Amino acid sequence: SEQVFISPYHLIISFKKKIGLTPHKFQMQNRIRKAQYLLLHSNNITEVALTTGFCDQSHFNKWFQKIVGITPTEYIESQGTLSNGSEI
Repeated sequence: SEQVFISPYHLIISFKKKIGLTPHKFQMQNRIRKAQYLLLHSNNITEVALTTGFCDQSHFNKWFQKIVGITPTEYIESQGTLSNGSEI
């Protein structure tokens, strides 16, 4: 907000009008989308959580379920494959 000379509040309101989400929710959604991709290649949920910038698996699980609607474990199971490409 300082770089474009507007207040933080105005930046959040303008961002939400344009994108439909607050900057924080937009960032969290992008991190979860990246996590979904990573979970297709790794069944280590803790590693994916830390790689995508979450401080712990609990925080990651909360946001993942909030955005995707299922837990990371349920997501992995729903994909039907393990990280080595074999079917479950």
